Amino acid sequence: MGKLGECSMKIGLEIHIYPRTESKLFCACSADYVGKKGNENICEICTGQPGAKPLKLNQTVIEQAIELSHFLHGTIVEKKQIKILRKHYFYPDLPNNFQRTTEPLIIQGKFRGVNIREIHAEEDAGDYDFEHGTVNFNRSGVPLLELVTEPELYSGPETIEFLKEFKYLLDYLEFCRTGAEFKIDVNVSIGAERGEIKNLNSIHDIEIAIELEEQRQKMLMAQGKKIVRKTLHLDRKARCLFESRDKEDTADYRHLPDPDIASFAIDSKMIEAIIQQAPIHPLNYRNQLIQKGLAFSTAQTICSKKNLVKSFSKISSRCDFLTAGLFFQKHVKHELEYRNISQSIEFLNEFLIEIIQKMKEKQIEEMQAVEWLRNKLDGKTEMKISENNLETAIKQILEKNEQAVLDYRNGKQNSLNFLIGKIKQENKNQKVEIIQEILLAKIKN
Repeated sequence: MGKLGECSMKIGLEIHIYPRTESKLFCACSADYVGKKGNENICEICTGQPGAKPLKLNQTVIEQAIELSHFLHGTIVEKKQIKILRKHYFYPDLPNNFQRTTEPLIIQGKFRGVNIREIHAEEDAGDYDFEHGTVNFNRSGVPLLELVTEPELYSGPETIEFLKEFKYLLDYLEFCRTGAEFKIDVNVSIGAERGEIKNLNSIHDIEIAIELEEQRQKMLMAQGKKIVRKTLHLDRKARCLFESRDKEDTADYRHLPDPDIASFAIDSKMIEAIIQQAPIHPLNYRNQLIQKGLAFSTAQTICSKKNLVKSFSKISSRCDFLTAGLFFQKHVKHELEYRNISQSIEFLNEFLIEIIQKMKEKQIEEMQAVEWLRNKLDGKTEMKISENNLETAIKQILEKNEQAVLDYRNGKQNSLNFLIGKIKQENKNQKVEIIQEILLAKIKN
């Protein structure tokens, strides 16, 4: 981590995560808004029609917040009634003129040395088109989990590395909605006040926004001007920031309990059940694999998917560790992704142990192991090593090349290479060492 004494810039993040849910946070409309026709998935609740009452908060969002907390070492707020609040502000994409948000669900987490202040659930706003002045409400009411960090990042590169690791965790957990992973508000401060750049959807955009806001604040300071708290947006095409409004204080939002929705408590039994089913922590397991001798890239690949981690953790102590790691990195992940297999692959465990050991003992070549893996995944008949079949093939080659056999017996070493080449042509997946061993035994007999 950087230190404030080394760099005067402080950066805090508000990471809005789109969890996988079928419906919106307070209504039954589909939460799948990506690629949909404008204003297709809407109702009177998510468009703020007069008299429309919200439904009970989507329980799936709470469950996912608990799972995420487990990987961020957070404290779950339990045995307390959690209120749904109305956060008031006025903007065209907010039909109620307030946004429903929960009180903190998770507090006091930590990720990569950065303290997590809180995680709460909230509903997303609609999609306002600045250029045409229109609003698409498909996104209005879609669930978000907002993670708020303390301002404990001190440079652009440090922030980007933090976010890459966080995205790696989210991808591993298969946590986010396809096509809508997260959007991030970045708070940048050099002096007393900060600028907040809203709704950044990619790590590349965040990198640009931090650089531009740092330049803007330094220029104001150099001119002797006061830095005023601002809400900013990134214009990607022009590569510049533009102001949308002055940045509100917490008091400006006038948080009030929503009278239409009852408060709720997080059940300890639900917490226990979710934690018990949680997968292995990928970052911790990655470090363990590296300590045992795997390269970072190999460990990174294995720990990118839950099914890879679960399988590797079961088999790696029962076969050659390094051979297994490389085989998972180079082939297992690729073959699974090619077939869109994301579920458990524990049915492969015994099979993988067998072929990895055969590779290590030079009984088969790598590509033969890959071919067997493909056959196994495609439901074809498994290929087995058969020395009897190989012996039959060698016998046939010897019968067709009697002169080469005589030449070898008379001291011509090249004749042996010729025979091995002939056998290899018809048995491409067999190791040369095995072919030579059987061949010499038959010639001597």
